[in-house]
Amino acid sequence: MFLRQKRKIFFLGLLALLFSLFSFTGRTLPVKAQENATPTFTATNTPEPTATFTETPEEVASSPTPTASNTPEASPTATDISKVPLEIKEINGDYIEGEILIRFTPQTEDAQAATNACFVNEQVRITNELDAISASLLKIENISVAEAIALAERCPNILFAEPNYRLYATDTIPNDPSWGSQYGLNNIRAPQGWDTTTGSAAVIIAIVDTGVDLTHPDLSAKIVAGYDFVNNDAIAQDDNGHGSHVAGIAAASSNNGAGVAGASWGARIMPVKVLDASKNGSFANAASGIIWATDHGAHIINLSLGGNSHSTIFQNAIDYAYSKGVTIVAASGNNGNGFVLYPARYPNVIAVGATDSVNNRASFSNYGAELDIVAPGVSIYSTGISTYFTDSGTSMSAPYVAGLAAILRGIPSSGSPASLAWAMKSTALDLGVVGKDDYYGSGLIQMDAAIQLLWATPTSTPTEISNTGQTGIWLGSASSAIIPTSTSTIIVTPSPSITPFITATLGNDSTPEAELFALSIATPTQITRNIDATEENGNIKMPTLLCAGSSFIALGTFLFFFGFRLRKKKGRLL
Repeated sequence: MFLRQKRKIFFLGLLALLFSLFSFTGRTLPVKAQENATPTFTATNTPEPTATFTETPEEVASSPTPTASNTPEASPTATDISKVPLEIKEINGDYIEGEILIRFTPQTEDAQAATNACFVNEQVRITNELDAISASLLKIENISVAEAIALAERCPNILFAEPNYRLYATDTIPNDPSWGSQYGLNNIRAPQGWDTTTGSAAVIIAIVDTGVDLTHPDLSAKIVAGYDFVNNDAIAQDDNGHGSHVAGIAAASSNNGAGVAGASWGARIMPVKVLDASKNGSFANAASGIIWATDHGAHIINLSLGGNSHSTIFQNAIDYAYSKGVTIVAASGNNGNGFVLYPARYPNVIAVGATDSVNNRASFSNYGAELDIVAPGVSIYSTGISTYFTDSGTSMSAPYVAGLAAILRGIPSSGSPASLAWAMKSTALDLGVVGKDDYYGSGLIQMDAAIQLLWATPTSTPTEISNTGQTGIWLGSASSAIIPTSTSTIIVTPSPSITPFITATLGNDSTPEAELFALSIATPTQITRNIDATEENGNIKMPTLLCAGSSFIALGTFLFFFGFRLRKKKGRLL
């Protein structure tokens, strides 16, 4: 008997040693391997709720009993709905008769069945479903929209109901009282263009003409400093009315409840007087006016003037302004012949012809291969000297184009004068024979189309530059960035400790680009937290195992040697 007991002690010691070895090796076992194992003693340290928790009579009584209102399947029947009072409210607004929009509760699975339950004895059907928002368009018959909404509001499966209101194109119409007399702005689709932008006050249109009425109520608030080259002073007051009429077409104060509207509501006006009271002038004065306007901040120059002769000096002034990023617009002439006047005839000028109220070429409008575009020019109502009046001519057509050019110039990254001209010509309404022709050029300007084209299309000419070692493309605006075309190769090798964060962030995407992205969005705290979580969840915790393993080693060693010694003594006794 004593020998058997000693053998038991010996084998217990041996088992303790083996278990201690297993404890040390077990610390490297992943958690996944532990999930399928039999729960250890730690699982019972946190008491779990048992059946006895709900067996106390008081607790059972206090437990809420589900009611029909909490269960989607137990929705009220048609009989229940009919008991709810019907409250018909007055419906205001412009809506489509015979239709309502409703939105169902998230629990509603069968929209048609729910509709039938809500509209008993009524002819109602779903004609369109917006599944993404659980809404439907209902066609109703024999009842009014107000009655249908009242029925829907008392239905538990419907969150809300409303009329199917009408929509309209939102053309921006100014409140200027003479708007009805300004057919030209409608013909170039200005109201549709104003829906997007009405122009920027940072853009300046120079009216190089007879001057501008500096005190006109529809112009004075928009005038910047100008110059008078006829009288050689800084007061460019109009003494004819022609320049004021042109200025009002291009950029009169708009939507101000007075007078007329201008093509560009935002642009400011720079008066530059180069023609006298009889509308006569010289190429020298005109060239001086163009250079002065360019040097003093003009972005657009309108030239509703012209002559039959070529002047190199005049052309040089035009080219100077163009080289400074100024867009130049000029009238084609009012002789009704095939010779486009100077300066409209020059390559760096947008030559403008005239059309009437039904978009036919005006009989007086000069034409030819140099003609770029057309705009309204017959019976145009605009500002004068302390008054308003109607006038005709390609002089009236040019400022429509100048006003549109000013709006386009105010669009961020709108580009060079060539880009503005391209935008207007490529979106023009084609008139006459198909394509560009001598009578209409590229066609009638269309404000909305030109704005949308530049609004969505980068039109600046890319220029390659070098910046801090990167080769890229400069997009031509202060808000643009450099787009790298060649960069150094960067090799990033994530440390093993960050791999769990990359995996958690990107799943199975282990490409270098994906790993670099994961590293770029990981904060030091996130990385540390993920490393800690990996050590905690991936392995059995070290301190506990070390304590348990050490205890088993000590116990096993003691039992092993104690049993061995007893066995040895017994052997001697035997």
